Amino acid sequence: MRPLRSDPWFQAFAILAVLSAAVTGLSRIPGSPLAAGAGSAPPAQPDSTAQLAARPDSSPPAAATRDTTTVTPVQPDTSKPAVPTPAGGAPPRSQPLVTASQPAVAQSSPPPAPGRQSVPPPSPPSASVPIRVQIGDDTAFVSELAFGDARTGLAVGSGGLLSRTVDGGATWTPVALDLKKSVRMLTATWLTPRRALAAGTGGALFGSSDGGATWSSIERSSAGVIFHLASHGQQVLAVGRYGMVLRSGDGGDTWREFRSGVSGTLLSAVLIDEDVAIAVGVGGTILRTADGGRLWRQLKSGTSSDLYSIAMVDATTGFVVGDGGTILRTGDGGATWSPVTAPTNVDLRSVAFADARLGAAVGDKGAILRTEDGGQTWRARPTGTTKALAAVAFPDARTVVVGGSGAMIYRSPDQGLTW
Repeated sequence: MRPLRSDPWFQAFAILAVLSAAVTGLSRIPGSPLAAGAGSAPPAQPDSTAQLAARPDSSPPAAATRDTTTVTPVQPDTSKPAVPTPAGGAPPRSQPLVTASQPAVAQSSPPPAPGRQSVPPPSPPSASVPIRVQIGDDTAFVSELAFGDARTGLAVGSGGLLSRTVDGGATWTPVALDLKKSVRMLTATWLTPRRALAAGTGGALFGSSDGGATWSSIERSSAGVIFHLASHGQQVLAVGRYGMVLRSGDGGDTWREFRSGVSGTLLSAVLIDEDVAIAVGVGGTILRTADGGRLWRQLKSGTSSDLYSIAMVDATTGFVVGDGGTILRTGDGGATWSPVTAPTNVDLRSVAFADARLGAAVGDKGAILRTEDGGQTWRARPTGTTKALAAVAFPDARTVVVGGSGAMIYRSPDQGLTW
């Protein structure tokens, strides 16, 4: 018998074993071409017989052939970004690429930080609902309200109170004045929507030329207390204690004093035109001048009640209110006066008209009277307050603003129907 090593078949099997071991060793070397298939997913197994029977083409798929060719990847040029070239040949403009898997999203404000919620700013008071606002100390008293236009107005009162509104009385901002706390601001008037005057006790007289935002002191020869200011154009009339009457023809810059012929306090006045004016005061006093204030004539009022306020609807028709629910009416420019029935007996301290028919009067114990027929009849409106009211004004045809004790302002948006 021949030895196995000399047998040609034995030698062939030995060579094949050596080659197989060499191939296996090379496949385990990183970077070897034979290592490219290492770790790759195994070829897909053929479906089961049932799955193949369910297919229209039940022929088994051809076996996949592995391509072991070594391919050297091409590194991209990072010196500039790759831009896809459209069919036209020119590169598109720089813009975000939108695909079906990445839809375009409209930009929006970033969400609030975690744990914090977005809080909208507070809304201003609505002009369509009644408003009540306190504009000073509890001890302050609003003496008068005056509006230069539908939005800009002033409120004056005790404790040096002077506040300004620029939204028709919905909100108010205090105006700084160099005054002692004991000074009581009593009156204010507008000559134009920009020019205003305000006065009070202690000889206080101030002027503003910027719609009431800032004020400067005005010197005058008389130091008497001014209780009321009335204006017509650049003509200004001031009345006060001991029958004092002052007149200015230049918007309040200079003043001249006249004798009224009475010693009692004059509390309110109105300028019908540059020459005709009417003043009212304590003890039923009514005075009238037709020459710009040089000569005053005392008229019969038919009452001894103190008269606090006067308002003219036009050149001939006007109203005066006072103690005990007193309401007087004139139809001849103030020459004669007659009483009007009032639905109250409390003291009425202020009266105003929006037009020839709509008017309002206010007084003690929260009294608000309203007329829709030019003052022939008056009806009381519920106000929900018992505080004394001393000032009323119409910024426009629908809005009524009232002020009184406790530095309170009341604003009605519906011609005084609700408060």
